[in-house]
Amino acid sequence: MRLKPKLLMYFVLVSVIPLLIINTMWFISTRNQVKTSASTEVENIGRQAKEQIDSYLSTKIISLIIHSQTESVISQNIPKATAELENFLRQDKDINQLQLLDRDGKEVIRITSAGVTPKSELINLSDNPAYKVTTFVGGNKYVSPMYIDVASGLP
Repeated sequence: MRLKPKLLMYFVLVSVIPLLIINTMWFISTRNQVKTSASTEVENIGRQAKEQIDSYLSTKIISLIIHSQTESVISQNIPKATAELENFLRQDKDINQLQLLDRDGKEVIRITSAGVTPKSELINLSDNPAYKVTTFVGGNKYVSPMYIDVASGLP
């Protein structure tokens, strides 16, 4: 009678120890696979987000370039250009301000979601890095400092 409990205990140990070892190995390998899978998924999501952002920004840039090439903007027909840019700003809610500068960097038109800025409030942006980068010609890289928008106080 005494032999049966010992034999049963031996059988349980012989059965449980390999199971523990196999489960531990399975857990470690599965954890590594999950980490790898999660890392790959995060990279894919990041890549897709980058492509969507690039596409979004390219669309906005192309739209702005098209509007900057209209006859009224090029000839600086202020009333007509103002009307066109106001209409564009109303249509594209992602853009909150449009500025038209003359060749010397002075604002000719500034339109915000609040309306057209009076001529007396237009400013000279010729020293602003955002203006300078558009007029930079040369083979060297131009690295501008970060600037703060005077109207909104945002970078």
